[in-house]
Amino acid sequence: MSVTIYKDRDFKGASDTLGPGSYPHIGKTTKVGNDAISSMKVAPGYQCVAYIDDNYRGGCRIFKGDVAYVGSDFNDKITSLVVEKTTPNETFPATIYKDSNYGGNAQSLREGSYASMSNLSVGNDQVSSLKVYSGYSVIAYIDASYQGGFRVFQGDVSYVGNDFNDKISSLKVVKASSAEKVLATAYVDSNYCGGYQQFFTGEYTDLKNLGINDKISSIKVEPGYRVTAYIDTGYRGAFKYFEGDVPYVGEQFNDNISSLKVAKATQDTPVRATVYRGGNFTNNELLLFEGNVPNLGAYGMNDCIRSLKVTPGYRLIAFVDSNYKGAFMVFEGNVSKIHASMNEVISSLKVEKAGPSNQVLATLYSAKSFKGQLLQLLAGNYPNLKDMQFNDMAHSMEVSANYRVIAYEHINYGGVFKVYEGRVADVSFSKKRPIPELLPLGLIIPENKSQISSVKVQPANASNTVRATVYLCKGFNGDFRHFFEGNYPDLAGFYCDYQVGSLEVANGYRAIGYAKENFNGGFRVFEKSVSDVGYGFDNMMKSLKVEPASDSNSVKATVFENKDYGGSYQHLFAANYPSMGSLLVGNDKVSSAKVAPGYRLIAYEHVNYGGRYRILEDDVFYVGKEFNDMTSSMKVEKASKLNEVAAVLFEDAAFSGKSQQLLVGEYPSVSGKMLVGNDTVSSIRVTKGYRVEAYEDANYKGRCVVYTSDASSMGDFNDKLSSVKVISTVKRVSARRTG
Repeated sequence: MSVTIYKDRDFKGASDTLGPGSYPHIGKTTKVGNDAISSMKVAPGYQCVAYIDDNYRGGCRIFKGDVAYVGSDFNDKITSLVVEKTTPNETFPATIYKDSNYGGNAQSLREGSYASMSNLSVGNDQVSSLKVYSGYSVIAYIDASYQGGFRVFQGDVSYVGNDFNDKISSLKVVKASSAEKVLATAYVDSNYCGGYQQFFTGEYTDLKNLGINDKISSIKVEPGYRVTAYIDTGYRGAFKYFEGDVPYVGEQFNDNISSLKVAKATQDTPVRATVYRGGNFTNNELLLFEGNVPNLGAYGMNDCIRSLKVTPGYRLIAFVDSNYKGAFMVFEGNVSKIHASMNEVISSLKVEKAGPSNQVLATLYSAKSFKGQLLQLLAGNYPNLKDMQFNDMAHSMEVSANYRVIAYEHINYGGVFKVYEGRVADVSFSKKRPIPELLPLGLIIPENKSQISSVKVQPANASNTVRATVYLCKGFNGDFRHFFEGNYPDLAGFYCDYQVGSLEVANGYRAIGYAKENFNGGFRVFEKSVSDVGYGFDNMMKSLKVEPASDSNSVKATVFENKDYGGSYQHLFAANYPSMGSLLVGNDKVSSAKVAPGYRLIAYEHVNYGGRYRILEDDVFYVGKEFNDMTSSMKVEKASKLNEVAAVLFEDAAFSGKSQQLLVGEYPSVSGKMLVGNDTVSSIRVTKGYRVEAYEDANYKGRCVVYTSDASSMGDFNDKLSSVKVISTVKRVSARRTG
């Protein structure tokens, strides 16, 4: 038998011999009875685990060998006990000892959880060594209820270590197969020396709870797993990844780790970028996932990044200000030395998959020929370059294929704008304000600084295609202004209202320039590039329309100030012009004209289509002495029966001398409103399809002679015509036209 228990001290009194096994209530199975044991003998290789309460509860003590007296704290108090071999077994897979090398008070433990060591015989904060049966693990905790630092023990452990000796307050005895596996171990000293803390998979928000806050210098990580270590608690601040054996965590993280995560090293959260404090990838580093970092100050890396690495297929977008504001630069690949524009000024960043949304499409430079500081731009609108520390700085730029940069003089896309494509070594955007007194000399005074304050970066398309370019000098020289399709009611904001020397117009478009603001006054139509806008219009353009060429903006007639199409000229659409006073060719100044095929120009002596008139078709190099410098209003109309010249009266025979054109209608008197007077007509031309009834007296009285064809001489009716009717022989026209 293994154990003999005695009622009295020194192995006297009633006794019972017990074999290996468990006795939950000895009062029911022995003669000695409950609360009666005072001494015992334990056979070699065995031990007796005695409990004060039944079912192995309450105070506990392990007895070995001959025990003449169990002690005052256990005498006549033992209610249950276990007889077992002294080595751990499946029934009691772990034994804990008060002293190192398995000495002092001991207790064998069943598989299970022990939330407080105060309930065990060894006591709280008393364990120094332990033995664990094969296939089992003991997880020991510094604090009760499985809190605080912990360590996993297996096999025989002669000393639990300085950091756990006399500090264990709770523990678990578990099968090794079901126990959580230790996946990482953090050490207080480099090269895996000093105290250490083990970690399962999971998140550890505050390492103070494990007694290792700001103490880690080296780490070991099981294959296939990764430790993410953070400088601040709650997974905040700078962070770094560790895989495998890491003999030194690095200067920035040494004795500076306050929280960490242990997880599988999957492809879900791989490192996509690394930024460094030093050039050439040196000094402290910060590892980055795909994602956003709004404030590098939280990671101790604000305004100190000098080099970086980016995984292929990804881009790092670095911003000068926190929260992704201010100037930015996009990086790909390994950058051993960051451009001076961004060196040690980065405050926030984004790490993204490379794609159209983060592709650099334009780069502005602070000096000509792509030198100086630079500002990169993605597709989008930038209303104020001051926010990016680049206002009034751009002097050259590079624009990606199929994209355009629209650069504006003022913030929020105001003022002058120009459109750029490709590589532009000199953006030529400095203001050039005309000085009125110097205009006769063709001089303008430039202000020698960039004036770009806002920009748009857009795919090249019809809406941002330049349709017209206005130059301040002839021959497409001098400063210039771009214009899209649209209306520009006041060119004063474009600094070209005083001086326009030449103009380029895109194919299929027309530019209509006006002498006054809001599309008033005389105008000129340009449907091709002209190296000289022409006499009478230079230094006059105040407003502009750029439109697709169409019939509505097609020039139907042009009137000239001089004979043979010389001097200033005015283009005309199909429309009515009640006064010539506001046009480029003023009142009483028309001497020649050109009329488009299929159209007629009706010129009137007085404003509002009053007085004598002349109908012009085709090109007329001279309007005639009797109508030269007499036009005050005009109509330009499609040629039709209503405005066809049906007859012409001549003052002299053979169709010579002064003449008067006639439309279909009745003319009760040829005096006053006609270019030929009463009783002065000597010959007549009649257009086919019409007839003329000539009367000797006014109001269609007296003798009447009918003409249906030309008559070079009026015969006996010479100098006798006083009134006339012009009638269509094809179809009667009810409309009546009078001069």
